[in-house]
Amino acid sequence: MTKSKHQLPEINIGDFFESIDKTISEKRHVEYLMRVKENFAWYRDTFKQVFSSDGDPTKIFLFRIDYLLKPNVWREIEVEGRQTFDQL
Repeated sequence: MTKSKHQLPEINIGDFFESIDKTISEKRHVEYLMRVKENFAWYRDTFKQVFSSDGDPTKIFLFRIDYLLKPNVWREIEVEGRQTFDQL
């Protein structure tokens, strides 16, 4: 994929990692928080490369979001190939 002509938004993580590292250093929820850090890094790196304005205009991506607290509540979101999350 070529570099986008537009500046794509960066995920504002604030003190996300510092907070997690502090909790890990206190030996609380270590395994879980290590997985959270790994999953977040994967998510961040993957979505930097996806849904940019130079994507394939013939593709449509469909996301289904299920609200876990209410089993029958969900939403579907369609993203066109060249649509960025900013435009969504």
